[in-house]
Order: sequence, then structure tokens, then C-alpha cells
Amino acid sequence: MGPALSLLEAVRRAVGRGLPVYASETAAGGSWRWWLPSAQVDYEREAGDRWDNGVVSICVGAMCRAWSEAGFVVQRAETAAGKRVWRDEAGHPLLDLLETPNPWVSGSVLWAGTLLSWMVAGNAYWLKVRGRADQIAGLVYVPHVQMRPMADRENPDGRQLVTYFEYTPIGGSALAVPRSEVVHFRHGIDPRNPRLGLSPLAALLREVVGDNRAATYSVALLGNMGVPGLVFSPRESGVGAPTPEQRRAFREQVRDAFGGEGVGRALMMPFPADVTAPGLSPEQMGLARLRDVPAGRLCAAFGIDPLAVHLPSDQKTYANYREAREAFYEEAVVGTRSELCRQVTRQLLRADYDEPDLRLWSDYADVRVLQDDRDKLYRRVGDVYARGVVDRATAKDLLGLPPDPADVGVYARPGTPPSS
Repeated sequence: MGPALSLLEAVRRAVGRGLPVYASETAAGGSWRWWLPSAQVDYEREAGDRWDNGVVSICVGAMCRAWSEAGFVVQRAETAAGKRVWRDEAGHPLLDLLETPNPWVSGSVLWAGTLLSWMVAGNAYWLKVRGRADQIAGLVYVPHVQMRPMADRENPDGRQLVTYFEYTPIGGSALAVPRSEVVHFRHGIDPRNPRLGLSPLAALLREVVGDNRAATYSVALLGNMGVPGLVFSPRESGVGAPTPEQRRAFREQVRDAFGGEGVGRALMMPFPADVTAPGLSPEQMGLARLRDVPAGRLCAAFGIDPLAVHLPSDQKTYANYREAREAFYEEAVVGTRSELCRQVTRQLLRADYDEPDLRLWSDYADVRVLQDDRDKLYRRVGDVYARGVVDRATAKDLLGLPPDPADVGVYARPGTPPSS
């Protein structure tokens, strides 16, 4: 049994024994700890698992839903009309593999796990499963908290950044996986460990903690009649003053009257007292704005306008929403798909199918939010072609279509090309 199948069998056995598949960020493969500038608090520990933050979860969910709207194509590089063009390669086995990567999950689920790890940790991993004749037969998502790129101490020339990956199943011992058996998606480079990518949230841990604390505070206020806390000061001392037992009983009475489902009830005080609130009210704290600031920054880390994912925004109109959705898809989704397609091309398509002229790319033909831009492009190109400004080969190239040699020099207006 090869290393990849041994790893797959270890995962299967762990699940069969009821062991958890996921671990916390502090497990093997988690990001390196460091202190943020001017910070006296370990915000990495305070932030916990990034995907448990509400804003981060919303952004990851939006990315996964938008991701599934587009398809994938395998393209082959060719030369046509003197230009390098990419033509779709129909029926390539990689497309079936991405559609059904293994018997347990669909392609959309595989990408959902990949996007979560990519967005919150800057590193995502696929394990290659090989079948007969050492061919790729499946792909398995491995949580980033359980995988770590490593290099042998006896590296022959010291120039190989990664020579193997260390996989640590929950409740098991670390396993060494050859580099050739893992697809490692990296978000840039972490300067503290160049083997790893850098999490988009690395510099925004304060925002993650701040949003978590604001959410907790808001819920606590709702359970306490919207008041951050009350102080009851008896006006009398000596004769008639409440005893310690009466004070404790009154505190419980206030809690039962104003907490939980008792919010808004009236309370008859058994003794004269002044009532003050030691904390600031939600209006004085500007609680709504306090949540908007970290939410905006967390969304910006992923290239997402808060309006596009239905979070509070000062520009919330229907027209602005459409623009925000288009910007979200063009900047966040298209950019991420292009980068991950390049990494699949290099680490899987060309490495295991031995065809250097192929690439994995995205097909956006059925993405509704991009149809207006596509229609405008076709109209503009059609207009310049109809006026004889460009030939048919150039027009096709502008539209992303492969030109034929016969298209070179063919103009909509017969005769010599215009001089301007």
C-alpha cells in the first residue's frame, strides 16, 4: 500500500472510530503565532478558529455559492493566426475528477473546503489518490490544520523548500506524505515560513476579536433589557436598611424580572434606592458602528464589498447592490479562480497528466451577474469589426474565441484595411 493510500486508509479508519475529522488551529499545520504591532494581547489565541466568526463565515459562504456558478474547462495552447491561443480540450479526465473527486463528496464540496482553508489560513491541501498504473483516481480535501509542508534535514543541496508533507490525523501519529502526492494551494508567501501561504486575516485578528466581542456584548444586552448593568444604592442606613440576605434576594429578583424572557417587566423595589447604570448605553457606545468597522475590514481582506454579502453599508441601494455584486464576482471570485486554476495546472494537470501545453481554466458563460459585461463586450467588438477597424481574427481574439488562419485579413468591409 502506497503512502497516499495509507493516508487515505488512516482517514477512513479515524472516521470509522468516530474520531473528529477537524481540529483547532493550534493543531499541526496551524499558522505560526506572532504578536500584532502594539498589541499586549495574544489576539491569535483570542480569535480562535477564524471560520467561527460571523463575518468570515458569511464571506466564505458567499464565495462558495458564487464559485459554483461557473464551470471548468481544460484548454490546450495552440498557435493560430500567428498568435498563441487556448482551445477547449473536450472530454479531459481531469474534468470528471473535479466533478466527482471521491465517493464521499462532490466537486462543489471539495472546493468549499478548499476555499475555507484558503480564505482563513492561506493554505489548502488536496491528497492525490492513485489507482491502477499509478494514475490519479481521486482527490481528498485535507484540513489545513492537519497538514504541514516540511523539508528533510539531509536536503542534498539545501535548495528544496519542501520535500514532503507531514499529516497528523486526530488521535494519531504524524505521517510523512511525498510532495508529489499533495496539491498545496498557497495564498502568497508567509515571510515567517516561506513554505506556507499567508492568511488574508493574519493582520486582522483584532477585527476578528472585536467583532466576536461586540456580538457577545449585543446578545448579553438583549438578555438584560438593553442595559449594560444596574447599581441599586439604598438611600437609608441603620434602621430599615436591607440585610445581606435581603440584598441577595433582591439581586435574584432583578435577574429573574429583567433577564431572559422577563425583559420589560416591572419591578417593585422593597426599599428606597437610587438606580444608576455604571456602563454606557448602546447608543453612547455606538455599538452598531463598532460592528460595521471590523466587518468592512474583514470583507476587504477577501476583496468583497459588505453590500455584496448583505452586510450593513452606507451605499445600500439597488443600483449599488448590482455594482457591488459585479465587483465581488470580478475581483474576488474571478481572481481566486484564476489563481487556484494555475496551481491545479502546475501541481496536478501538468505534473500527473504529463501534458505541458494544457491548463485548467474557468468558464463564465453561464454566470448571470457577468452577462451585462459580456453583452457590452460583444457589442463593442461587433461595432469595431463592422466599421472595418479590425479583421475577423482580431475580433475573435478580443472575444476570447480561437481565431482560424482563414480569419486573418478578413474585414467586414471588402477592400484594403483602413489606415486609421
